[in-house]
Amino acid sequence: MLKNSDGFAVYEAVLALTCILFLCLSILPLLLNVVSKVEESKDRATSWVVLYEQIQRIRVTGQASYQPIEREGITFHLIWEENERICVDYETRSFNNVQTCSETK
Repeated sequence: MLKNSDGFAVYEAVLALTCILFLCLSILPLLLNVVSKVEESKDRATSWVVLYEQIQRIRVTGQASYQPIEREGITFHLIWEENERICVDYETRSFNNVQTCSETK
């Protein structure tokens, strides 16, 4: 039988380290991209909830609240263009301003 009791040869160790390094360098950026997309989707969903709540508030009371709304570490600001549309403006974790808008008609 072929028995190797000396352990790995140098070329085997280099090949194994190269494979591990390649996997880490290719999978880690993809994983970080997926995590950031999930956070953006979560923020967008939260903005739709805030927008819905503000529309319901306007329907019930007839008045809009222009106070900043804090949810999950993000500050949302209501922008109401009279008789046109209602928007919720917020800054994402990557420091981009985003608006979620709904037509009032």
